[in-house]
Amino acid sequence: MHVGHLRSTILGESICRILEFLGNKVERINHVGDWGTQFGMLIAYLESINPNYSNEPEKCGNIRDLEEFYKNAKKKFDEDKEFKKISQLKTVELQKGEPDARKAWQFICQISRDNFEKVYEKLDVHLTECGESFYNDLCQKLVKELEEKKIIIEDKGAKIIRVEGFNIPMIIVKSDGGIGYDSTDLAALDYRINTLKVDWIIYVVATEQSDHFKMLFKAGEIAGIYKKGQVRLDHMGFGLVQGADGKKISTRKGGSFKLIDLLEEGQENAAKEMERRNEKNLEMTPEYIKEASEKLGTSAIKYFDLKQFRTTGYRFDFKKMLDDKGNTAVYLFYSYVRICSIYRKINIDEKQIEELIKTTKIEVKEKSERKLLAHLLLFNDVIDDVLKDLALNLLCDYVYGIAVKFSEFYEACKIAGNNSRILLTELCKRFMKLSFDLLCLTPIEKI
Repeated sequence: MHVGHLRSTILGESICRILEFLGNKVERINHVGDWGTQFGMLIAYLESINPNYSNEPEKCGNIRDLEEFYKNAKKKFDEDKEFKKISQLKTVELQKGEPDARKAWQFICQISRDNFEKVYEKLDVHLTECGESFYNDLCQKLVKELEEKKIIIEDKGAKIIRVEGFNIPMIIVKSDGGIGYDSTDLAALDYRINTLKVDWIIYVVATEQSDHFKMLFKAGEIAGIYKKGQVRLDHMGFGLVQGADGKKISTRKGGSFKLIDLLEEGQENAAKEMERRNEKNLEMTPEYIKEASEKLGTSAIKYFDLKQFRTTGYRFDFKKMLDDKGNTAVYLFYSYVRICSIYRKINIDEKQIEELIKTTKIEVKEKSERKLLAHLLLFNDVIDDVLKDLALNLLCDYVYGIAVKFSEFYEACKIAGNNSRILLTELCKRFMKLSFDLLCLTPIEKI
């Protein structure tokens, strides 16, 4: 996984959390590319390096670095005609279910899967893998049904669906008999609507695929997979992530930046910042800094992305992400930490808070109190707007607004000894914590 996978992963996780919070049953589908010609190539390359790969994985060259492994396999595929023929045969064997091909395919997929899990664990993301391979048999069945309905036509040896408004057709079966992602996506649409019985599908994919999804949704209707108004179909598109210089993010060597490396670099930057701040008072132990910097670094990266309007690209900048001023995770965490420290100073615990909730009403007298409470009460409307437009930046703006207005309230009003203001503070804490959870952010106790 490289940095290009960042946005789909965290946007998808957050929108799932909001839908689940509202009581919906959500299928978190990770539609991985685990099928097709490239896997025939990888299987052939793996077997050429070490036919006994399953018993001697350590002798498989750079197999653990799948990006490098793929580059080497592709180079051989492009330069060696005999290897290219073998790769194509391996693809056919894989599609037919030949045991040795399937075994090699599973071996490669599991290595990839192991790498994914490391990233998902750091991001606190939970997914169900259901890749292109899952739909292989369903594609064959769908093709047969579409032929019987006379929906697909032959064109230069390929089987296609013409969709009004698009010059390029949906290619259901390629001229060489292969199945591509058009048919896989159509089969996936059919499976999700008519087998899983979902009533809303959200595709979290880059905006450059916008035309593909528009055509897919229309083709699904033409194919009789669903009727207009039966389901809500959304392409939750997003823009590209660039480096701080406005160019594609890459490593110092010029290659694509692995997402796991990006997250670890974010955590290292957060640790350096926390150590710098700790020099003044030495309140934080090295153990705490290590644990908290992992949460802060990852949350800072995620929040910086989520606060952007999703269809536009943005520049990835650790310095801005870790700024303690403005709309950043660090600033939000400062506000949350401040509330926790207020409770420690006035010596009030959760049990006492619960008792206050039962016996005390919030009385609004000061302007800053009124502004803060009015903003807190916008939560339901904000969530409605987030789902209407699939715009998570609106929730980011909401929680940032809490932090700003709480700061104004804190400066203007004495909290200690005033039960109404303690409850208002508790409301801020709860709405901030809820927003953090929905945005997949993990707050810390000290900064």
